[in-house]
Amino acid sequence: MTCIVGIIDKKGIYIGADSSVSAGNTQFAMSNNKKIFIDNDMIFGMAGDYAIFQEFQYRFAPPDCDTDRDPLEYMLNSFAPALREQFETVFSGDNEFYIMIGFRGRLFQLDKNYAIIETSLDFDAIGSGEDIARGVLFATPDLSPQERIKLALTAAERFTCFVRKPFIIKFLHS
Repeated sequence: MTCIVGIIDKKGIYIGADSSVSAGNTQFAMSNNKKIFIDNDMIFGMAGDYAIFQEFQYRFAPPDCDTDRDPLEYMLNSFAPALREQFETVFSGDNEFYIMIGFRGRLFQLDKNYAIIETSLDFDAIGSGEDIARGVLFATPDLSPQERIKLALTAAERFTCFVRKPFIIKFLHS
């Protein structure tokens, strides 16, 4: 699968990812297609089925969100239903995917069942290296966000067969 790592910082949200592409138990290559991207006031990282990610990145338009609307309420009642509607017209429903979403200084996960989970911590991780990455993030609160992400991804690469360099980090200002 992969490892996507997110950190909330007073300046904004950082998301980092590895570059490995795999299917089942086969690792194909290091991809030039990036697993993280920024769209207006949101930052995204995705683990799982790459066709889902391409549909999400290049064809999905997130619904507008008023500035006074609570981000969690928006994710639950607008974002997730719109994404479900789009994906159900294109995919069979048995696709495996997880999306990390940074929005208005908060970090969310959306899973293949369209459930929204907001972290209560200043970090989170998804993908096959998530447990290893979370352990590193927990243990390194005094490092910079970039250092924490690189260390978390390096540990996931060392102990997970589907996480590989190069690592990419993107930042979205609050």
